[in-house]
Amino acid sequence: MKSTIVLNGFVLGFLVLGLQSCGVENREDASNTVQVVQENGFSFDEKHIFDIKQVKEVLAYANQTRIDAGKQFFHDAEALMKKHKANQSLVLYSKSIVAHPSPEAYFGLGNANLELGEYEDAIDAYHMAEWLDYEPMSHIYYNLASAYSNDYTDLDGMNRSVKYLKLALESGYDDRQHFMTNNKLKDYRYSEEYLDLFLKYFSNKDNVQRNQALFEVFVNLFPRHELPFEIGVGDMNREVEEDRLLVSKRFYTFVNQRADKFIQVSTTTKVFYHILVEETDNYIAVIYEREPKGTKHSNSNRKRSSYDIATFNKSGKLIDRLRFADCINPSYFLEGRVNADYSIEISQYKNYWSQSPKTEEEREIEHSRLIQSNSFVINNNGKFSTIDRPLLSAL
Repeated sequence: MKSTIVLNGFVLGFLVLGLQSCGVENREDASNTVQVVQENGFSFDEKHIFDIKQVKEVLAYANQTRIDAGKQFFHDAEALMKKHKANQSLVLYSKSIVAHPSPEAYFGLGNANLELGEYEDAIDAYHMAEWLDYEPMSHIYYNLASAYSNDYTDLDGMNRSVKYLKLALESGYDDRQHFMTNNKLKDYRYSEEYLDLFLKYFSNKDNVQRNQALFEVFVNLFPRHELPFEIGVGDMNREVEEDRLLVSKRFYTFVNQRADKFIQVSTTTKVFYHILVEETDNYIAVIYEREPKGTKHSNSNRKRSSYDIATFNKSGKLIDRLRFADCINPSYFLEGRVNADYSIEISQYKNYWSQSPKTEEEREIEHSRLIQSNSFVINNNGKFSTIDRPLLSAL
């Protein structure tokens, strides 16, 4: 059972002096429960920090000793958050609030809970910071959007998330990079509404600048992945995943800049984000999946798809592109691999099908044979260059 520290003005003053004489790390071992007893017998502890009536009572009895103690706990909690110790910072944010409730401490408590995935507690803390007039209020709204987006206990959580995201932007939220990369907004980042908000608040009406803004969003929506990374025939012949991330047709200008027969993306083709391979000062390399309409295998939910690896300059202009993996043609398939040194290996195999039974649905691949293997590197200008490597052995 957690021990309880009872604090009056004298004890709080003594505690502050004690805290100043020891490091933050040692303070983490202090009691997780703090209780303040006022002169009139009123008590307040961490169990009541979301009770507005009791918070008002504590603020009514504020004195400098408790204010100083609250500030000390808050600064120590902030130091722990900078060290990515959110779980330990929760204790000190709570102590800060118990000593003297402040909007900053509630905001910090919300941030710690958000980082730990405790979304309901984060929402409660942010609303308390809102009630105490935290500034800037746009940060409260933005973080509430992140929390509600993940709160599956709230059936209307996503709608609330969108509401607070719009309030944040209307209130002056201006962190463009965080808005683009905030994974806690989940699938909403891939929606047309999200794109409209980004263009409205983070770009102007100049076509060049808007196109640049579109490309920034496009790149930041690609998931990151550790290398090496590969796509084999098993990946391409898997069941269709319902959680694939569909590329907006507004981004087709980036994936369809060379309309040759091999790589053209038509209005009947679906394009999905796959991974961001590399980002340098000169180019950005990504892999995306293409699924033409009507390419599923007969009598199954398995798909036939292809993957391109493409490089772009920072303005969104296509530099180069390769077919990375492909299983659309029943006679051949390509497998691709990106190594840890960013070199690329693409291998082509030929399928040998059984001759009986004769119906297409019943035929099976008896074996596959490697017929060609090529290796590439991406040069400083973002172009794919062939390199010599030993031929891989056949299957």
